[in-house]
Amino acid sequence: GSVYVHFGALGMARLNADDGKIVWLNTELVYPPLHGSGGSPVLHDGLLAIVCDGSTDPFVAAVEAESGKVLWKQFRSIKARISHSFVTVSVAEVDGKALVMAPGPDHFAAYDLHTGDEVFRVLAPGWSVVPQPIVAHGLVIYNHDYDNPELMAVRLGGKGDVTETHVAWRQKRGAPSTPTPLLIGEDLYYVSDDGIASCVNAVSGERYWMERLGGNFSASPVFANGHVLFMDETGHATWIKPTRTFETVGKCEVPGRTLATPAFANASMYLRTDEFLYRIAAP
Repeated sequence: GSVYVHFGALGMARLNADDGKIVWLNTELVYPPLHGSGGSPVLHDGLLAIVCDGSTDPFVAAVEAESGKVLWKQFRSIKARISHSFVTVSVAEVDGKALVMAPGPDHFAAYDLHTGDEVFRVLAPGWSVVPQPIVAHGLVIYNHDYDNPELMAVRLGGKGDVTETHVAWRQKRGAPSTPTPLLIGEDLYYVSDDGIASCVNAVSGERYWMERLGGNFSASPVFANGHVLFMDETGHATWIKPTRTFETVGKCEVPGRTLATPAFANASMYLRTDEFLYRIAAP
């Protein structure tokens, strides 16, 4: 197998998963980063989609996973006053076409994965976008601003500027600047950077509950073993039931600063702190 990594303006690479040897290294996607790169490459149909929203001339690109060759590079169509963002894209099939869903400064844009053509856009002020968009139920749900976060749901299938025609709902209260929301069925769970957790209906935007967890959050909520996990920046974890009423299952604590989202595999939780990489196994 292969591992694909992206270090912003320093380049992308494909590594052999067995021994870590470099298969290819691409340093063509040069741009002036601000605070480094926050987005990860997304693999779909043999292509790696990546956002390169630097301090000037932001763009989105696709790289061939097999060879490392740049297939296309598309500059953002909207000239924003502040042009940087740190988002990881999502790729979804819409009307038989793979689209790269890429929130960015002052707008959201969807691009044809294979050509780089912009298919549709939504205008909304904002910059420094972080959360990965969610695509489900005929909608793309995303945050459009870091300083004044707001979740927007846009109906898929439009062409060109769909700002006035395809916005299904907006939800500002408790919206996250950094953590990516979690979708379970039609229920969307998210937590604001200052520790307010929410559950809303992903189709209608109807709010089911809002509760203060406390603490500050960068990690995204995760669904594992039938429960939803919220991990704050100081290692305090809160487990809740995935229901339309708020119910805590339990709490625990891990020493260290925790900004990364936990991962689950092999009946274990893997967690990176500022000092260690933990594997916490089921008894």
